[in-house]
Amino acid sequence: MMSFSDSGKVGTDIEDNKCSWLIVNALKLASPGQRLILESNYGKKDEECVRRVKDVYLELDVISIFNEYEERVHSELREQIRAVTVVPPECFSSLLDKIYKRKK
Repeated sequence: MMSFSDSGKVGTDIEDNKCSWLIVNALKLASPGQRLILESNYGKKDEECVRRVKDVYLELDVISIFNEYEERVHSELREQIRAVTVVPPECFSSLLDKIYKRKK
């Protein structure tokens, strides 16, 4: 299992109560107990609350799930870009390269 710090995900999405990919998918996968932890700790500017949310993320392995999702979508987009004939594919490729594996 990947550790949260190895994910490349940085920022304050948890504290800022952002509707991120991680929280949306964690809520989908969470058991009732995990969901309660997420709902009662997400969006609070408290280190202990953030740690509890991250612990649930680790239990659910949502970071690995995100990385798999990111790789799959990146491959699909590359295929779609190769099929474009109206606009030079480089227009889309350069944009995709800017957001792929982006770190804040």
